[in-house]
Amino acid sequence: MSALDEAMMQALEHDRIDFVKLLLENGVSMRKFLTIPRLEELYNTKQGPANTLGYILRDVRPHIPRGYVYTLHDIGLVINKLMGGAYRSQYTRRKFRLIYAKVMKKSPHVHRNSSSFIRYYGNANLTLSLLAETLPASKEMPLFDYPFNELMTWAVLTKRQEMAMLMWQHGEEALAKALVACKLYKAMAHEAAEDDLETEIYDELRSYGKEFETIEAVLLEDVHLQRRLDMYFQQDGCPAHNARVVRGYLDRNFHEKCLGTHCPIQWPPRSLDLTQMDYFLWGYIKK
Repeated sequence: MSALDEAMMQALEHDRIDFVKLLLENGVSMRKFLTIPRLEELYNTKQGPANTLGYILRDVRPHIPRGYVYTLHDIGLVINKLMGGAYRSQYTRRKFRLIYAKVMKKSPHVHRNSSSFIRYYGNANLTLSLLAETLPASKEMPLFDYPFNELMTWAVLTKRQEMAMLMWQHGEEALAKALVACKLYKAMAHEAAEDDLETEIYDELRSYGKEFETIEAVLLEDVHLQRRLDMYFQQDGCPAHNARVVRGYLDRNFHEKCLGTHCPIQWPPRSLDLTQMDYFLWGYIKK
């Protein structure tokens, strides 16, 4: 790890917003900096403000032993729970788990959580060859295309609001990041109330969520006024017993914008992460 990378790690762990800004201004590339081991280390740091991550993690992973090291798969389960619905964090997807298995093979986290690693990644070697061209060569190789998105999620889950705002300001997908942050904070506030935590914690999480909700409203208004886009939808990949329900939903909500199963638009290939029981909607933006 270079001196600048080490300084960035310390600044993130200790919630030093000023240092993080300074390092970014001096050319630290978050895409090169953020690796799987570093992101996992950030989730396990004891520095920074008190947060509710441990409480939520125990809901998805009961009976966690003392000294347990959170894995990104654990974090993915937490994100799935908070986002709800059909949302699925990339940390829980098969492709990421295979990459994780290779990158963390010699990491001390594997030995400290050996039973968890075997449970989730034990058979990874059987299929690693299928992804040989896309897997990173070492655990220091960057993996995340949108590192500021990952770091904003980390900051939200560990209740570092100023850091979350800073990460929101950088990178791509400002509206999507605001939507995710708002949803996570609201769900965390709900979990705090369910766990009978102090009222101040609930109020704090709700207020943080409202800050992102305000940003979200401004961005949505901007999209409405300046970028009037038409979105056309197509249903595909739906199992037979759900196909009629999905078609009915599209007809009710999109009317003439539902293109059906045959149209002249070249749709992207089906994701390898989707199983036979998954279904999805293609969205086509027409300016």
